[in-house]
Amino acid sequence: MIPARGIALIGDAAFVARPHVGMGVTKAMEDAGALAEALDAAGGAVDAALTAFDARRRSYGAAVVARGRDLGAYLQAQQRGAAERAAAANEWLKARDILVRAIGGYGLPTRLRISVGSAEDNEAVLAALKDFTASH
Repeated sequence: MIPARGIALIGDAAFVARPHVGMGVTKAMEDAGALAEALDAAGGAVDAALTAFDARRRSYGAAVVARGRDLGAYLQAQQRGAAERAAAANEWLKARDILVRAIGGYGLPTRLRISVGSAEDNEAVLAALKDFTASH
């Protein structure tokens, strides 16, 4: 990441990820290698090298951060009980205008009932459930 002209941040200084991914040293090493290659290829043109380095590493750093966020959410969700996860899913889906009914009153506190009408509704439910499982 290039925060200002002539400055490059690498490793965790560039993209701080949750510790769940264990990528700090790896990111720093890969960033240092990419920066050295960019400097060599630019033949002394530091600004051009930093621009090339940033273009090469920015999306990777963002992906590591996103993976850390998703993994952290997953690990936190595993610490919840099944009824708490069902309640969280219920709220998540309702916020996305998906008709959900908790069925705890039927002795099933860890289950939800989802009403689906059309193929498009089904796709929306599947996408929302995928998003929920990735972030919880």
